[in-house]
Amino acid sequence: MNRIHHVKDRIDFADLKLFLAIVRCGSFRLAAIEAGQTPSAVSHAMRRLEDRLGAKLLNRTSRAVSPTEAGLDLTSRLQDGFNQIGSALEGFAAPGTARLGSLRLNVFADAAHLLIAPALPEFARVCPGVQITVVVDNRPIDIVAEGYDAGIRYGHHVPEDMIAVPLTRP
Repeated sequence: MNRIHHVKDRIDFADLKLFLAIVRCGSFRLAAIEAGQTPSAVSHAMRRLEDRLGAKLLNRTSRAVSPTEAGLDLTSRLQDGFNQIGSALEGFAAPGTARLGSLRLNVFADAAHLLIAPALPEFARVCPGVQITVVVDNRPIDIVAEGYDAGIRYGHHVPEDMIAVPLTRP
């Protein structure tokens, strides 16, 4: 069991994707073209993968490539895994279209009126999946300790250990 754990730690996801491409294409050459690699590099990657797994994954002849029983099993498991990863990342593919959750801001009244209010319509258009909560408070609080994602302060109210980005000229 311990050996398998160490083997999996050294397997490159790129090799796994190449393996799936070979099975899908039925050819090292076509998989290499798809991946932008040489057939030799793809062949080396598959030998490396089979060595690390300790199993033969592909039957090779001069004319065809087909998965072994172990290769078919791995193909099925990898496709499920890569599909789950793809689904998880799908919402992040187009900036501004993902459901990003909520954003909590703590701002002084002047900032709410002069900076936040004018920006809200464009923000809602670009980030429709973000729920924004703006708390207006004219006393300087510790925004991190109070659970805010960000705050807007006058320069002299920004603690030294906070990351500050100028929003306006002085």
